[in-house]
Amino acid sequence: ETLRVVELFSGIGAQAQALKNLGLDFTSTVCEIDEKAYRSYCAIHGDTPNLGDITKVEHLPECDLLTYSSPCQDLSVAGSQRGMGQGSGTRSSLLWDVGRLLSDAQRQGRAPQVLLMENVDAILNKKNISEFNRWIDFLTNLGYTSSYKVLNAKDFGVPQNRKRCFMVSSLGVRGFIFPEVIPFDRRLRDVLDDDVDESFYLSDDTVAKYKAHEISPSNIRYPCATVKGYMDAYEGDGLVMNRPTKARGTVQQERVPTLTTGNGCGTGTVDKGLRIRYLTPRECWRLMGFPDSAYEVARDVPTSRTQLYKQAGNSIVVPCLETIFKAIYIDHSWQ
Repeated sequence: ETLRVVELFSGIGAQAQALKNLGLDFTSTVCEIDEKAYRSYCAIHGDTPNLGDITKVEHLPECDLLTYSSPCQDLSVAGSQRGMGQGSGTRSSLLWDVGRLLSDAQRQGRAPQVLLMENVDAILNKKNISEFNRWIDFLTNLGYTSSYKVLNAKDFGVPQNRKRCFMVSSLGVRGFIFPEVIPFDRRLRDVLDDDVDESFYLSDDTVAKYKAHEISPSNIRYPCATVKGYMDAYEGDGLVMNRPTKARGTVQQERVPTLTTGNGCGTGTVDKGLRIRYLTPRECWRLMGFPDSAYEVARDVPTSRTQLYKQAGNSIVVPCLETIFKAIYIDHSWQ
């Protein structure tokens, strides 16, 4: 039986990619306001109907699975932290448009059986938790049972330290059982390109600043927000590039810090010869779990380097989704 899916805030279709990887038979409708992201989605997954601006959507198409990853900018510690309060007008408050559409679907007797939410783990912090609990109560009143958990991409075969809150809500009393982590440790060097254009590298003068006094030939000292003012970084380590002196966890051993939407997705690496460079767009897409074939068709849309970074940083790590969908639709992990 074909699974009918609606992907709200669909981006480049991490959910569709995960379902495809599992070999599940599905059809999809997306809701994406960013035309460039939508064009990349269609290049990767084929032409797909787009509902457009969620605030103008009146009714959800009938579906079995609804996914929603509403904007995180107003929740994220790195963002404005303006919250997601209903009627607040923040980008993160678009969550309540999801609620409006679900209420309408329930009134029409065609509420989706399963909902999947993904957002930054800051949705659970002191500033946002009461609104998050209000959202769970709202879903409970519609008849959903919700289970949530923070998953880190590094525990699912991806060398990126990226914590995200996932919540599965099922119509009825079944509670979802989240899968265990995958004991599979890929290293950053496993996804790096061998031949990288010179434009991605920092100048020797800039790198020289990091090679502090009496440094060993095997590592550099990279500036960051520690008491010492630096951390030791070795070849194959990941680096925060956009605000190193302010960020904790600036150096990550053999994996990268959380990818963002900026240049190099805000991250870089110590390359051969202790040279420092930004990640390439292709490497960022790999670090979100997309195959090179997806990156290549999106790159040829055409899409700028800036957009390719943004599309990766805004997406969801595919193996995390794959593990969840496998638990829902193949292993039937309910209690």
